[in-house]
Amino acid sequence: MVCIPECETCGANSALVRAVIEDTYLNVCKRCAKLGNVLEGPVQVVPKKDFEIHVPEIAPDFKDMIKSARSSKQITRKELAERIGEKESVIARVEKGIRPPKHVASKLEKTLGIDLAYEEHDQKIFVQKTEEITLGDVLEIRVRKKA
Repeated sequence: MVCIPECETCGANSALVRAVIEDTYLNVCKRCAKLGNVLEGPVQVVPKKDFEIHVPEIAPDFKDMIKSARSSKQITRKELAERIGEKESVIARVEKGIRPPKHVASKLEKTLGIDLAYEEHDQKIFVQKTEEITLGDVLEIRVRKKA
């Protein structure tokens, strides 16, 4: 993997130096280094490694699982909401098919004794940061908004 260093101020692809600009440590090109104090020699750029994120999903039939577990325990939506510390409307939305947030899903799993999460073993997500925003980009955005 070839890693081309990018200036954190202007985004230029060139050799970088470590500098302090307005009390901030930045890896900048030689042109931008004039804006502050250079700390040391050239910066060694270490390529960022790709990493894999394991994403557990909620089962597609989660609403049916929750409804059947609740009815088998013979409790109402209101009682279930009180047990997990949420509003009854949250339970109603989940039973209509709106995916619950993680914290609500885990409360439902514990209270109803069910397992809503499943993992697709074929699906893997690889994340690699390709382009970072620089301070120069932010300044361009602000200038455009003012104009």
